[in-house]
Amino acid sequence: MKPRASALDRRTAMRLAATEYQRCAELLRSLDTHAWAVPTACPAWDVRQMAAHMLGMVEMAASIREGSRQRRAATVNGNIDVDRLTALQVSERSSWSGPAISDLGRELLGDEGLCERLSAIPCPYGDGKASEQIAGLLRGYLR
Repeated sequence: MKPRASALDRRTAMRLAATEYQRCAELLRSLDTHAWAVPTACPAWDVRQMAAHMLGMVEMAASIREGSRQRRAATVNGNIDVDRLTALQVSERSSWSGPAISDLGRELLGDEGLCERLSAIPCPYGDGKASEQIAGLLRGYLR
């Protein structure tokens, strides 16, 4: 399968990705207690669990060591099992409150270099990059 060519130049894509990450952080910060428990389009997850997964992906991109640890934990027969990876990200943050997830996410997303690292993560579904998907996914789940 040939990779999809970007319709945007790199500078524009980075600016848009940074804006989407900021919007996602603002959206999480705005949630009240009830909103964190709302079911999502992923039947097994509520909003807090979706945010825990998203934070896990951000942490995976933010640190080579953390990324390697998560990939090793999710590898089955030499391949990364996406379901295992996302389950790990959610379960490791199962005791965290929604605001705690939001606070760490905001801290990590304040790292200027992180946006570029996140934009390089292949999205495990569809044919895009994680930077094109994260905030849009959460907004869709909250509709």
